[in-house]
Amino acid sequence: MKILHTADWHLGKKLEGYDRDDEQKAFLDEICYIANDENVDMIIIAGDIYDIPNPPTYAERLFYEYLKKLSDNGKRAIIVIAGNHDNPRRLTASNPLAYEYGILLFGEPFEKKEIGKYGNFLITKSYEGAVQLELNGKKVFLNVLPYASEKTLNMKISENIDDENRQTKYSEFIGEILNKNLEYKDKDAYHIIVSHLFINGVKDSEIEGSERNIEFGGIYAVDLKDIPAANYVALGHIHKCIKYKNNICYSGSPLEYRLTENLHDKRVLIVDIDGDNTVIKDRMLENIKPIKKYILTGIENAIKLSLEKIDVSEWIYLTIYTDRPIKTSELYQIKSNKNIIVIEPIINAEKRDLINKGEFKIDDEKSIVEAFKEFYYEKNNVYPVDQIVNEFLNCLEEN
Repeated sequence: MKILHTADWHLGKKLEGYDRDDEQKAFLDEICYIANDENVDMIIIAGDIYDIPNPPTYAERLFYEYLKKLSDNGKRAIIVIAGNHDNPRRLTASNPLAYEYGILLFGEPFEKKEIGKYGNFLITKSYEGAVQLELNGKKVFLNVLPYASEKTLNMKISENIDDENRQTKYSEFIGEILNKNLEYKDKDAYHIIVSHLFINGVKDSEIEGSERNIEFGGIYAVDLKDIPAANYVALGHIHKCIKYKNNICYSGSPLEYRLTENLHDKRVLIVDIDGDNTVIKDRMLENIKPIKKYILTGIENAIKLSLEKIDVSEWIYLTIYTDRPIKTSELYQIKSNKNIIVIEPIINAEKRDLINKGEFKIDDEKSIVEAFKEFYYEKNNVYPVDQIVNEFLNCLEEN
């Protein structure tokens, strides 16, 4: 049996306010191609389908359009769970229509599905948080746990114990849930776990900004030892592909969503299960518009780079070391490259200190308006518009 594992699509997510619809459509098209090329039986999407609980309409439309394509009109099983960015009820609102195409949407822990035919497969057993399928002549027991906080699990961790013991208690509780479901599994069924969680010990550098501080002090992290044995464990939450022992894997996100994510390539995982043997391989995804950071010395070099990169498909963060502020005309030249989304000028430290202390000297021969414009420019790296100059003059008149 072949499975395609992906996660953390974050549909609708922007970069510094810029839409990324074309890039998201591109990776969805590529996943469709890979699914067909590998002739997979099942696709698992392990949470964080959207970037916010109430996603924009176009993001939802994109999701449903590509779910239908990926399912191949019900011939292929699709398993989707909610992540911490998703609204569980909103995600599962289309369940009745999705069933026709063999799509199972799980929003919250302990959801139970009806026994019956879904697309090209059957649910033969159903429990809270688990189903057993008959798919292409194979039995598959799915142990499903969407994003599970203390609140969604209806559990209470004592506030009188330290964070380490609270984390241990949470991890053991997750293990109990997953192990309990195994008593319902047929012995000859493949065991697949699907969840959206933190593995205890994931390095802070591997946790992207939008995922940090969600689990206070690492309380909602699961120890590897508490995850029961399975033919495969498909995880979401971490945007970098990570493979642990015992076939436990994060697929990572299919797109760079932050500058720090340009350090690792994006992929989906193809999982081939045959008896007790599980083979996992990477299928790399094309990055049609990578996120880049350039650090330059001198405004002239920044203008040169901007013009050189004007037709290159990149999102550009630009840091410029300079001994003076950037003039408006120079800023326009740099910004003529629409792919430059952040410009960070770093002025000589000594001069910056004088500006911040209010000790920056202005030529006495300049008019007060010219002096104001120059000082404003030194503080903000742009000249003031006429409205600001007029407000400054009005303040002078009042005083």
